[in-house]
Amino acid sequence: MRKKKKKQEEAEKKDLFIIGFTSLSLILLAFFICLNSMATLTEEKIQNGIYSVKTAFGVLPGSRPGFGNRPVPVEIYSVEGISEELIDRFLKEINEFNLGNNVFLGVISRGLVLSITGDILFQRGSTKLNPKVIPLLHKAAKMIRACENRIRIEGHSDSSPVKGISFSSNFEVSAARAISVLRYFTEVERIAENRFYAVGCGQYRPLFPNDTPEHMAKNRRVWIVFEGKPKKRHSDEINIHGFNFRIGGL
Repeated sequence: MRKKKKKQEEAEKKDLFIIGFTSLSLILLAFFICLNSMATLTEEKIQNGIYSVKTAFGVLPGSRPGFGNRPVPVEIYSVEGISEELIDRFLKEINEFNLGNNVFLGVISRGLVLSITGDILFQRGSTKLNPKVIPLLHKAAKMIRACENRIRIEGHSDSSPVKGISFSSNFEVSAARAISVLRYFTEVERIAENRFYAVGCGQYRPLFPNDTPEHMAKNRRVWIVFEGKPKKRHSDEINIHGFNFRIGGL
């Protein structure tokens, strides 16, 4: 009886050691990931990090708790009504245009969003579409046809005064640019008008503070939002700083 009890105690000690060792390993892993991030830390990254935290908690105008203003990568979230395979294929097609940070596909609280900066989407100082971006919009039209989600087109601007355009406010400019994109889908691609609606947000939903030319350029954008409830991917894997993490579904 004593031998059996002794063996049980030894087994429990081994279990405690394994649990403790695993916990310590995870803490060290997180520590080294933080060190790797800090190795390339700049003042801009610090400010962007603070800004992201504020938007995530709904501190800034127009932000929503949980998601904030900035889209979450589609590697982590998808949207109801659109298959993960369709999203992955769309992401691959977008990346083939090699437009860098000017185009981004992500998920916000309202659904899947294709973000395109205004500097490449429109001719300078106008609301007329840049012909070079038409192939990208054509790919977006194929995505719209492949699903039944309602499409919200949002125009966004920076905080600088309106110049060179016959509009009196950033609200008008952002709304006109959103309508230009909407008209491409309905008039050129011949997609039913009742799938869309356009919104002008002006400068009131920035992704970044309007404190540098680079940040202002990123705030000038159009969002094509495929409306739907966000959902975590099931058993998907994402690479962060060289480490693979598996993301469980909801």
